Amino acid sequence: TGVEEFESSTLDYRETFSRLLDIYARHNVLDRLVLAPTGSKMQAVGVGLFRRFMKDVQIVYPAPRTFAPPRDYTTGVRQVYELNIADALNVLEAAFRE
Repeated sequence: TGVEEFESSTLDYRETFSRLLDIYARHNVLDRLVLAPTGSKMQAVGVGLFRRFMKDVQIVYPAPRTFAPPRDYTTGVRQVYELNIADALNVLEAAFRE
């Protein structure tokens, strides 16, 4: 089969979670789903929460062959985002029970 590409917000884990649910609904019967989250931290949260409910999905974490010199990394702190995982899980688990 061909390759499918999708976009999701780098800040809203719910968009990633929702996109993965759509993909799962279309492909889980005949295809094996393997995720390699290489996007933002919040996209990785969406992947992790999705995996919490879909036990037949595999997650692989790609590792770079080399790392950039330390001077090329971001320094300092900008806007901080906080997610209460317990609250998110409660909402999602309630939705799955319905």
